[in-house]
Amino acid sequence: MTKKVEVLIENEFIKVNSPYNAIFVKKAKEIGGKWEFPYWKFKLENKEVVEGVLLNIYGEKGNGIEEEVELNVHLDEIGSPQTLWIGTLPICSRQRRDGAVRLEDGVIVIKGGFPGRGGSAKYPQIDPEEGTVLNVKHFPKVIYDKIEDKSGLELLSSTSVGLSQEDLIKEKEELEKEKERIINRIRDIEQQLENKKNSL
Repeated sequence: MTKKVEVLIENEFIKVNSPYNAIFVKKAKEIGGKWEFPYWKFKLENKEVVEGVLLNIYGEKGNGIEEEVELNVHLDEIGSPQTLWIGTLPICSRQRRDGAVRLEDGVIVIKGGFPGRGGSAKYPQIDPEEGTVLNVKHFPKVIYDKIEDKSGLELLSSTSVGLSQEDLIKEKEELEKEKERIINRIRDIEQQLENKKNSL
């Protein structure tokens, strides 16, 4: 799972660019998000709520995954849905009965495989071969830990991940922008207070 969540602070808004996830789309609408390609746009006053949603769904808040795990997924123990989810993250899916199974970034087949078709025209399924095993790298530990039923999930390793130099620079720049916005807001408030004082 290597696709990253991008978070930007712009004026009075927090903007999020993230991999498509139906769970996030539903939640984004519930907390007042507006879609303006390629970002979901939220009021900055709801920043903590937005970050909480991102952490619960993607396992990060825009500054990268802090802890990750590597898994083997034994599909014989899971079944054959149209989209295979681990917690809140999709791992693989088949959109059409005669279409190929699509693996998400960081997911590979290490045993078995998928036939060229699966399920029905109305209800496609991944339909894995018997004994199929997927390897999933860079999966957020915070998401893995919340899964109650871990049937079919084999934990291989757990790693703490530090921010890259590029991410640290980006985070510093975003903090500087937020600092400037707050300073400007304080100046505006002071000016408004001064104006009211003079009008008394």
